Amino acid sequence: KTQTLVDKLDRAELDGAIVALESQLGDMAHLVLGTDVFVFAAAPSHRLAAAKGPIKASELEDEPVLLLDDGHCFRDQALSFCAKAGAEEVSYRATSLPTLVQMAAGGAGVTLLPRLAVALENRRRALRVRDFAPKAPARTLALVWRKGSAREVALRAVGEALRDVYTKLTASA
Repeated sequence: KTQTLVDKLDRAELDGAIVALESQLGDMAHLVLGTDVFVFAAAPSHRLAAAKGPIKASELEDEPVLLLDDGHCFRDQALSFCAKAGAEEVSYRATSLPTLVQMAAGGAGVTLLPRLAVALENRRRALRVRDFAPKAPARTLALVWRKGSAREVALRAVGEALRDVYTKLTASA
């Protein structure tokens, strides 16, 4: 969870962490790695999963949506988008992305996933994944560290290497 990582950075238990910039990060230095777009995911039998092409946010209106438990920054980001779309959060929540995927694959509702996680979390092809129409929800991934860290030069070099790999990875997706 992001807050745990930020706390560990503050206590110098970690030198750096990869987080979403949309989270509460306090006074951390950072280097942007790239944008991680969210995708729609549902059991293949779900009516919205069967459709072709990008999904519009308005199609989620009154749709039961599965989200992560409180404390996950991805939950807050997905909840904001779903609330604007008129989706309805189900009363139970997943504790992790793998659990979220299993719940959606089992037909308990639809969900959003970070595109970066799709290859791993949907490796068994239990979900049908669709891109969102333009203005898709997304988050900004960044490497963060304590301001004034003695390792700033090294962390910037690591961040630039990660950004280069992430740019190549997302360009081929």
